[in-house]
Amino acid sequence: MPEESTQVAERTEVLVVGGSLVGLAVSLFLAHHGTQPLLVERRPSTATHPRAWGFNPRTMEVLRSVGLQEAMLAAEEAGIPDVARDGGLVMAETLVAENCRWLHTSLPDLSAISPNQWVFCGQDRVEPLLRRRAEELGSRHCFGTELVGFERAPDGVVATLREVSTGATRTVAARYLVAADGNRSGVRERLGIGAQGQGRLSHRLAINFRADLRPALRGRQIVICYVRNQEVPGGVIMPVDNANGWLLDVPFDPDAGETVDDYTDARCVCLARAAVGDPDLAVEPGERQPWLAGAAVAERFRDGAVLLAGDAAHVMPPTGAMGANTGIQDAHNLAWKLAAVLRGEAGDELLSTYDAERRPIAERTVAQAAARFAARSGPGGPPGAGGPPNGAALVDELTIWFGYRYRSAAVAAENVIAQWADPRHPTGAPGTRAPQLLLDSGGGRIPSLDLYGSAPVLLAGPGGDAWRDAARRAAGRLGAALEVRQLGRDLGDPEGRWSSAHGVGRTGAVLVRPDGVIGWRAQSLPANPERLVEDALRRILCRPSNGHQPQEVTS
Repeated sequence: MPEESTQVAERTEVLVVGGSLVGLAVSLFLAHHGTQPLLVERRPSTATHPRAWGFNPRTMEVLRSVGLQEAMLAAEEAGIPDVARDGGLVMAETLVAENCRWLHTSLPDLSAISPNQWVFCGQDRVEPLLRRRAEELGSRHCFGTELVGFERAPDGVVATLREVSTGATRTVAARYLVAADGNRSGVRERLGIGAQGQGRLSHRLAINFRADLRPALRGRQIVICYVRNQEVPGGVIMPVDNANGWLLDVPFDPDAGETVDDYTDARCVCLARAAVGDPDLAVEPGERQPWLAGAAVAERFRDGAVLLAGDAAHVMPPTGAMGANTGIQDAHNLAWKLAAVLRGEAGDELLSTYDAERRPIAERTVAQAAARFAARSGPGGPPGAGGPPNGAALVDELTIWFGYRYRSAAVAAENVIAQWADPRHPTGAPGTRAPQLLLDSGGGRIPSLDLYGSAPVLLAGPGGDAWRDAARRAAGRLGAALEVRQLGRDLGDPEGRWSSAHGVGRTGAVLVRPDGVIGWRAQSLPANPERLVEDALRRILCRPSNGHQPQEVTS
């Protein structure tokens, strides 16, 4: 540990290591909550390759909460290949095959569940949006700078940073360090944190190529085609741009001595033709990039002042586009907690709930991604062959996106056993995402999810007038931020669904955390609502108890 005399060049409340999607999301969400972190990234700039390019509706909800929805939609409009617009997922022997199996033919109507849809946009377009918005809110980003080491300190960590181009080093003292430095995380390795799971699933090789595939598509709109034939077993074709750019992903076996150099231009042309199903196709081969599909979750997401997020915490195959989305939602869960602790509103135990909440979700999501990878991209077999590993049951995508359920010290306990909640039939149970409703705000109808994102919100029923002053007094006594809204006064419920969707009566109330998760609810107005709200706030902020227990209900 450094001596007190160690020269520290600067100080920051949070040092974020890694400036890809997840690190930039951590930076953005922290800045949104009033904390200006320092982010370092060894690359000179944001991503130059599309890589991850599917952002699911729940991820779009959290990006909406920090003002990025319109920018994301504009980036999608500018960057999505025309052939993928409103396209589906298909499995076939070749792209030209008449006999094929559609996994998804179009995007489902989610209007009853979410105000958002999928956005298909390359990582190279999204990272600059995250960076720009975070910097607008006060974050500092140092690209071309890498972490070369860190040591524990009584009040956090002291990190050594090096400028890649010059080799110059400096030290930074930080209260907390967030490791978003990828699946080969140097921070995780330094801490000795192991990983559990299946580990390596498959080596793959991504081959970029250009070809006119309009005749092969025959007017079909596709996002991905999973190819199954003897020449290209477990192949995947997807469009990249509107200039005849495509990506072919194939199994790759370095353990058997294969190298990228073995994939000559001639071989890549043959593979592309075999995948498309046209032996005479004019193909212009491009860049080849090896990558490893894996499935593993870190043994812990917190180690004192250090927290892991994104691929540093969990790795999963890309099938279902769950990896980056899970990482961005890690960032969303972690940021409000870090900010609340740094403001002195929350107890340190709140940061331990990050592990308690996100690690089980990561484990389930990794299992679902691995199951889909085995079923869709596994080598050999006819379309549809393969199945969930280790007997894991497939869960539908809507449930994966919206139906997660948290159990931690920051959620009121209820008698709930199921791991997943059904987002089509919300119950309002603590630990679940707050249900989506259309509410009247006086200036028009708004999605109820737009109420959440900055501070905790106490939402009271139309007969719960007493909650208003009681909640404000309780929050004032704790010195905690709290927004109070009431149906029938501040908001209208034109569909009449508020009570049933939240599992409370006309005089009841729910307390929604800044991440849009229900932390507590009361079915009706008690004799002492002020005490109840104070206890509930203490619960979600992990503040020491005053001897009372929040009222709980059975679900």
